[in-house]
Amino acid sequence: MVRMLIERGHVISKPHAPDCLCSSCKTFLRDSGSSMSQIRLNAYKAVANPTYIWQVTDDPILYCFEIDREIETCSDMDKEFKVEYEQLGTEVRDFTVQLLS
Repeated sequence: MVRMLIERGHVISKPHAPDCLCSSCKTFLRDSGSSMSQIRLNAYKAVANPTYIWQVTDDPILYCFEIDREIETCSDMDKEFKVEYEQLGTEVRDFTVQLLS
């Protein structure tokens, strides 16, 4: 399913950092009633999914290290979802270990 969606041109954009003040983030915050923190967490859950990782990168180990670092930064900055980010980081690290095994 993931491969089919990607082949049809659907992609998940990497979320911006919690302290991002780009025009896209400002517009989203102004126009959306949703919590940007919750949307960012959901986006990280999607891009950290092992099936998605296999489909979008040629170097899944490097990708996992990069995503884990970003998740750790979000965990430090977004205290509301710190526990969820830490759990997601653990899942990414476990997947990386499985790849290396």
